Amino acid sequence: MKHRPSTTGFTKPLAADTTRLLELETDSGPIELAMNRLVAERLMAAGVEFLQAGEGDDEPT
Repeated sequence: MKHRPSTTGFTKPLAADTTRLLELETDSGPIELAMNRLVAERLMAAGVEFLQAGEGDDEPT
């Protein structure tokens, strides 16, 4: 599937759908994660929950 370049880290596939690709940098190189709005909202909620669970030096401020 071809997609347009993006400066935001997200790319929009040329096909008319609601799936987007998010490029993530990892220790072993970049990966692309395809997601729709529902998946993005769940990922954001899981990230917030993870950050709120910090303890000690990782405790939220």
